[in-house]
Amino acid sequence: MNSHCQTPVRQHSKVTSIYERSIESFKRDRFISTSKKILEIFQLIKRIAKVPDVTVLIEGETGTGKELIAECIHYMGHRRDAPFITLNSGAIPSGLVESELFGYERGSFTGGLSRGKKGKFEIADGGTLVLDEISELPLEAQTKLLRVLETREFYRVGGTRSIKVDVRVIAASNKSLEEAARSGRFREDLYYRLNVSRITIPPLRERKEDIIPIALFYINKFNEKFGRQVRDISDEAREILLSNPWKGNVRELRNVIERVLLAENGQVLEARHLAFLESGASELPAQSVNGFTLKLPDKGIHLDTLIKDLIVQAMKKSGGNKAKAARYLGISKPTLVYRLQKYGLADDETRA
Repeated sequence: MNSHCQTPVRQHSKVTSIYERSIESFKRDRFISTSKKILEIFQLIKRIAKVPDVTVLIEGETGTGKELIAECIHYMGHRRDAPFITLNSGAIPSGLVESELFGYERGSFTGGLSRGKKGKFEIADGGTLVLDEISELPLEAQTKLLRVLETREFYRVGGTRSIKVDVRVIAASNKSLEEAARSGRFREDLYYRLNVSRITIPPLRERKEDIIPIALFYINKFNEKFGRQVRDISDEAREILLSNPWKGNVRELRNVIERVLLAENGQVLEARHLAFLESGASELPAQSVNGFTLKLPDKGIHLDTLIKDLIVQAMKKSGGNKAKAARYLGISKPTLVYRLQKYGLADDETRA
């Protein structure tokens, strides 16, 4: 079963270009999952979406799909026909955060637009404002944000007129706001105000049952984009995908599939197409691992020769058992098979 948000039906002909772009993005990138944890989150999303004013806190590692969940909440709720606006709190210089959030009046500061500017709260009026990386928001801006959440009104920078807005705020963070609040890096009262409803997204490595469905989803997507005809994933390639730690989560998996389909032809994604996933630290021992230290000679080495020699040693040490040799080298068996083929290492040569 694939868990995803339903594509919204546009009811009004007059919409902003920002909203139209959000709709298109929402159609392209549905939340794909067979995981029990994600299905439970999706049920929570549906409940939250029915309450248009509740503030939401979404926590999860980078690349887990926090903005996509925010889109689900927006487009499944009563605000679906209003703007969906995002602001990356960590990407804005501290001196400009307030003007980005609340806007400014003309002549407020040097370099500003002569006519002034609306802030994200004004632009999002009636809809949803996502404050991404909320933990990076400066303390002074946190104070003003708390006031807006409580009063639903604010002043533009340099302004004297109070502006009222009706906005659902969704905060997202790849760090624990609770820990940030305890350490004094984040206002405790703002944390409690944001934490009305919290969604914590588990990393991809904790829901391995989602890896292959997501990979197949992006294969279909990039088949269309690049004119490819990939229809399946080999068993060996599946093993590599399932064993990869995916530190970048779904975003990293998406990028891997895009890279492969951009460069490779054929109808099956093979293990050799994914060799680059383990071509870094897993191929060579680190500076010191389990008491073994590798020192680079002054004259240098030929990397392929070193890798080939390590593979030969591992195969001899394992008595030709590829699974055991792969464990010695810290790589998967499909990657070892690929390397054996690449370096032309016959069985008799690796057992001699």
